Parts: sequence; structure tokens; C-alpha cells
Amino acid sequence: MLFKSLAFLVLAVGAAAVPSISKRGTMTDMKIYAYGVGINGLPILADSTGNAYVSTADVQPANLSSLVWTISTDGATEWTVAYNSTNSTTTSNGTLYIIPTTDTYGAVGFGTAPSGAVTTPFYVYGEQVQYLTDSLLEAQFWAKTINGTTESQIMWNSDGSSQTDSTPVVLKTTGPVTA
Repeated sequence: MLFKSLAFLVLAVGAAAVPSISKRGTMTDMKIYAYGVGINGLPILADSTGNAYVSTADVQPANLSSLVWTISTDGATEWTVAYNSTNSTTTSNGTLYIIPTTDTYGAVGFGTAPSGAVTTPFYVYGEQVQYLTDSLLEAQFWAKTINGTTESQIMWNSDGSSQTDSTPVVLKTTGPVTA
């Protein structure tokens, strides 16, 4: 009996010492990076129409703008981007969207959302960007090679099926380690 009492007391004291988990509100001045085959931590960029891209070029292509992200952790608030480049012809901020409709392979973007697009609920799970659908976290991001360029367009592949000239990528809030 004494052992059970001591065990309970130790558990109670230990539980009281554990800090409560609190949600981070909003993360600002963030960058998001893509990782996949041949894509080793490339920052997400945007073209002048608000479509998401990555580029393997040593110097950022003039047609693409770097982005600064504001990420909400509650899933209910849209994720916004500010275009951060003199290359950008866009002067306003954008909102991340995907098109999660069944059998859709559509562009990820930040401009005017097309029919069927959603702007929430996005989450960062660990370091990975995820979309919540029917209580399931999904990451169906793909990079579609643009022939003749160093660029790949970021797509949402709702069913995860193989796509021509494309490779699955993981989007993360952490950049590559540099030497």
C-alpha cells in the first residue's frame, strides 16, 4: 500500500512539473522551402501572377520574386505572403491557396484563388506544411519541371498519382544547412 501511495505521489508531482502546451499564435518573417529529388531546400518563390515556384538557378531568375510568409498556427487563419523583390510586378500581399478537389492536379498560388481553391486550414506539423481535410493531415505538394528552364512550378496533387515531369516535394519551414 505504501508503494502505491508513493508511486501516485511521484506521478502527481511529475505531472505538475510538466509545462502546459500552448499554441504559438502567428509566425512572421518566415520562409518556406521545398525538398525532394533534385530539390534540396529551395525557397518557394512566386511569379507575377502569384503562382508558386522553385528554381535551381544559382541566381534567382528575374521573373520570380522571393516571399516573406506570415503563418498562423490555428488553422483558421489564412497564410499570407509579401513579395520581397524588385523583380515583382505585384505590389500587394497574397494568400496561400491549393485546389484539393478529387483528382485535381492544380497550381499552388497566392493570387486570386480559382474556383474550388481553399485558403485554410494549413498547419505546420513538426516542420512540414500540411493541409487538414476530413481530420487527416495531407501534404500532396509536387514540383512540375518547366522544360527549358531552371524552374519548377509547385502543384497540389490531390490523389498523389504519378504526374509527367513532376516529383513529390515536402514543404518545410526550415532551410537547408549551409557550410
